[in-house]
This record gives sequence, C-alpha cells and structure tokens, in this order.
Amino acid sequence: MPLPLSDVTQAYRSNPEKTEEAVHKIQSCLTRNQMQRTLPKQTLQLQQSIVTSSSEQMVNEMCLSVQKHIDMLSAFPGRETGAEILCAEDAIKDANLSISILPLLYEAGNIPHQNSKLQHKLECLTEEASQACSQEIQAIMQATLDTTQSLCPKILQKSDIREQLIDVLSKRILLQEGQSLNAILDQLLVDVFGKLNEIKLSATTAVANQIIDEALEDLDLAQSKLAGSLPKPTEELHLLQADTSDYDMLLKKCWSLLNVSETSLATEEVGVSLLLSLRR
Repeated sequence: MPLPLSDVTQAYRSNPEKTEEAVHKIQSCLTRNQMQRTLPKQTLQLQQSIVTSSSEQMVNEMCLSVQKHIDMLSAFPGRETGAEILCAEDAIKDANLSISILPLLYEAGNIPHQNSKLQHKLECLTEEASQACSQEIQAIMQATLDTTQSLCPKILQKSDIREQLIDVLSKRILLQEGQSLNAILDQLLVDVFGKLNEIKLSATTAVANQIIDEALEDLDLAQSKLAGSLPKPTEELHLLQADTSDYDMLLKKCWSLLNVSETSLATEEVGVSLLLSLRR
C-alpha cells in the first residue's frame, strides 16, 4: 500500500516534525504487516523432526533388542539375573524419555517476563534510533537547501522555487530513504528475537543429542550384560531337575531366537557406533 505523496508533502510544509513522525508510524505498521516471520514453534517442530528422524528409529530398535533379551532371560527364573534385568529396564525408560526431551528443554528457557522486559528495552532503543535518524534527515534537507541558496541565489529568488525544492527533497529523502531506515529499525526487533530463539534452539538440541547418545550407550551396555547372562547350550545339564528335557527345549528355543536376530542385532550395534562417532 503506497503512501499518498501529495498529501504527505503538503502536510510536511506546515509541520515537518509531526508529518515525519506520522509517516514513520504508518510505515512501521505497513512493514510489520508485510514481514514474513518464522514462528519459534514452527522452527522447533522442524528441528525436533530432524533430531527424532536421525535418532528415534535407532533408539526404538535398541529398546526392542534389549527387551527381547530381557524376555529370553526371564524364561530362566533360577538364574541370578534380577539386577541385570532391572538395569536394562531402566535403560529402556531413559532411552524413551531421551527422544522426547527437546521440546521440554526448549520451553524451560521460555521466560515471558524476561522476554517482555527485553522487548521493551529494544523498542526504546529503536525509538531513539528512529528519532536520531529523523533529525539527521532534517539536517540533510536543511543543509541541501542552504547550500543551494548560497550557490544559486538568483535561481532561488524565482517564485515558488524553494517550495519545489522542498517537494523534491521530501519525496526523495523523507519518503524513500526514511522508509528504508524505518523498515531496518523495525526488522531489527524481529532479528534480535529470532537470533535468541535460534541460540536457545541450538543449545537445547545439543543437550538433547548428548542425552540420546548416553541413552544409546546405556542400552548397548545393558544388552551386552544380558547376553552374557544367558545360559550357553553347552552347559552341563546333569545339574538340572527332572524336567531336563523341557528345560533343554526352552534353552534351544531361546538361543534359536537369538541366532535368528543375530544379523539385525549386529546391524544395530554398528548403527549405534556410527551414530556416536558422527556426533563426536
């Protein structure tokens, strides 16, 4: 929406300061309406999607693998494995929490009172800068007229020539360059808060990634302990009770299940190692 140049120019002749202030306010409103702002919530959702897409699948696969080992080990109630199972279950809980921690960390740094205080300070600074720019523009216009008067006195003696020069200056300096300065000052507020949100998002993402890495390491360690606690098919069976054949059948079934998933488990371990090495 363009400004009515003829009306602004006419108003400027009678009251330059108020006209300039009104133009600034109008232009500020127009600029804010036209600005394309990226909402912090949208940015957070995008970043969260990136984080979860690179880590959530790995965490879920590791949790399933550890749970599979827990189920197999639970089939042998006579073994001393309670501590390993509890440790593995805790590792699964922590891992599931780690992939949902990013939005919680981000919101923890959102302090409305502090944001309002900062916004008020920035708005005051912007207003001071705007007034200083307006004074500078007026000084430029006056210096231009005075210099023109001293260099070309005969020409300025002509009727209405000074008013014509004021019209030219108003259109070229006040309305064009002045509007650009106002837009820059208005955008400054948006840029500062955008940068602060970017810093907060980067910091919370780094922490969330580190927590996920630690959770993956705990899952890997828990899985190794569970696998080491599983009875081997070659163990002596003469110590078993009368139901030796049933026990042997269960044992073979568990190890068969473990062997079937051996390839996928190896792939998961390689994936974990690769993810951790890339992040470090």
